[in-house]
Amino acid sequence: MNNGKKKNNSESPRIKVTAVDVLIIAAALVLCLLAVRYVFSTEADDEAYEISYVIKLSEIRDEFADKIAAGDILYLSSNGVEIGTVKACEVTVAVRDKTGQRVPGRSDIYVTVEALSADPETVSISGCDIFVEGEYSIRTADFSFECVCISVGE
Repeated sequence: MNNGKKKNNSESPRIKVTAVDVLIIAAALVLCLLAVRYVFSTEADDEAYEISYVIKLSEIRDEFADKIAAGDILYLSSNGVEIGTVKACEVTVAVRDKTGQRVPGRSDIYVTVEALSADPETVSISGCDIFVEGEYSIRTADFSFECVCISVGE
């Protein structure tokens, strides 16, 4: 019951492409392009924010009060990572918190530091988080000291 027509096995079945198929393919291409752009983005993902913070050096001997000055670069003593540049120093008479009496031969030094932070919310400088009441061991080129951060601002 072939009616005399021979079936050609070499012909492949025809594929019908609908508008929905085109939209799905286009959406997939757009998603692929966005993924490639996100992964290989040349934009600076680690945008830096300029921040300042104030550290306090407590009861430093008076003869060392001039060892830190504006322009000095500060480093973490533990690993030598740079954590900012001194912008201002204020030397005051050291007083004991509880008694309010002067500490002879000692000064408190308030140091304003400027640095670049990766995140303004968590003030992270070279991988070190700076926060109020945080205690740090810091050094300059020729002076090491312990200090406490007393304020952080932008």
